[in-house]
Amino acid sequence: MFYDVDNFINWCSQVRAAGMDVPIIPGIMPITTYAAFLRRAQWGQISIPQHFSSRLDPIKDDDELVRDIGTNLIVEMCQKLLDSGYVSHLHIYTMNLEKAPLMILERLNILPMESEFNAHPLAVLPWRKSLNPKRKNEEVRPIFWKRRPYSYVARTSQWAVDEFPNGRFGDSSSPAFGDLDLCGSDLIRQSANKCLELWSTPTSINDVAFLVINYLNGNLKCLPWSDIPINDEINPIKAHLIELNQHSIITINSQPQVNGIRSNDKIHGWGPKDGYVYQKQYLEFMLPKTKLPKLIDTLKNNEFLTYFAIDSQGDLLSNHPDNSKSNAVTWGIFPGREILQPTIVEKISFLAWKEEFYHILNEWKLNMNKYDKPHSAQFIQSLIDDYCLVNIVDNDYISPDDQIHSILLSL
Repeated sequence: MFYDVDNFINWCSQVRAAGMDVPIIPGIMPITTYAAFLRRAQWGQISIPQHFSSRLDPIKDDDELVRDIGTNLIVEMCQKLLDSGYVSHLHIYTMNLEKAPLMILERLNILPMESEFNAHPLAVLPWRKSLNPKRKNEEVRPIFWKRRPYSYVARTSQWAVDEFPNGRFGDSSSPAFGDLDLCGSDLIRQSANKCLELWSTPTSINDVAFLVINYLNGNLKCLPWSDIPINDEINPIKAHLIELNQHSIITINSQPQVNGIRSNDKIHGWGPKDGYVYQKQYLEFMLPKTKLPKLIDTLKNNEFLTYFAIDSQGDLLSNHPDNSKSNAVTWGIFPGREILQPTIVEKISFLAWKEEFYHILNEWKLNMNKYDKPHSAQFIQSLIDDYCLVNIVDNDYISPDDQIHSILLSL
C-alpha cells in the first residue's frame, strides 16, 4: 500500500535492475473518507504526497466529494503505474465496500460504465453495505443488528438475490433468518479470556450498568451484544442513556431523533448530496419483568410511542397497530430518487434478534462457568430469567422532547 507513485516506480526499476523478473502487483487503497484515508496512512506509516493533501484537506468534511476527488487521485496513480511498464496488474483493497473500487475501475476504463454491476447503483447507506454480489440490491436492514452487522450478514447469507429487501421493506414476508450456527461457533466475538479482561465478572445490575456507561463514554470498544464502538451519533441522547443505566435500565441499542438534517452532515448524514435525512428516536433496553406492566399501562394511551417487549421464553407484547408491517425509523429524501428507508423496526426480525440476544447472554454465562465464577454465572442467568427485552420507537420525529427517557425514569 502506498500513495507516492514515483517512489514506487523507482523501487520497481531497482527490482528489475537487480535481475528479478517476478510480477509486481501493487496494492491500491481507495479513498472513501478523509478520516479513513489518514488513519490507514498513519497505520501503515505511508508518505502522503503534497498534491494529495492540497486537494483533500479543503474538502475533508464532505465525504462524497472526498470520495470523488480521492478516486481521481487514485486513478491518476494507477494510470501512471500501468503506463510505467513495470506493472500489468492492480490489487484493489475493497475493505468490504463496493462503490470506491468500482469507481476506480470505471475511470480507468477497465470496467464499462454501463456494466451489469451498475444496473443497480449502490446507494450510500447509513450501514456498511456488503460486497457480496448476492446482496447488490439490499437497501433495508432491521435496526436490531446495528451494532452486530457481521451477525446479520451471516444469518441472512443463505437468502437468494431477490430475497434481500430493497426500497420499502413491506410486510413481514421476508425469508426466514438462518440458524445461529451460521454466525460461527461463538456469538460473542471475543475469546473467553478476552471477555473476562474486558467485562470482568459482573455480579449485580450495577456492574452491568457500569460496563454500558463505559461503552457509551467510549472507554470500552465493545460489549457482549455490541461488536463495534459507539460513535458520536448518540451524543444528543447520551446523557439520558447514562441516566437510564444508572437507574438499572440497561440500554442495548439506540438512535436519536433527526428531523431534516442535510445528507452531508458529518455525524448523521448519509446518501447522495443535496438530500435530507430523518430518524425516529429508537431505544432498545433490558427491563425487569416486574416493571413491564407499569410501562405497558403508561404507553397504552400514548399515540406516538410504539413498542415490542419479549422475554427469554418468547412471550411477546406489542401495541403496533399492524404487527405484520414494518416501521421505518431512518429515511432520506434525495433529488431525483424515491424515498430511501434503510433502517426499520419489524416483528419477525425482532423475534430473530431476541433469540440471538438471549443466546449471547447464555454464552456469557457459560464463559463465567468456564473460569469458575459461579456468582457471575448465577447473576447473568437472572438477567435471562428476570429481564425482558424491549424496544420503543417515538414516531414523533419532529418533537425534540425525549418522551422515552421521561417515561422510563418514572417507572
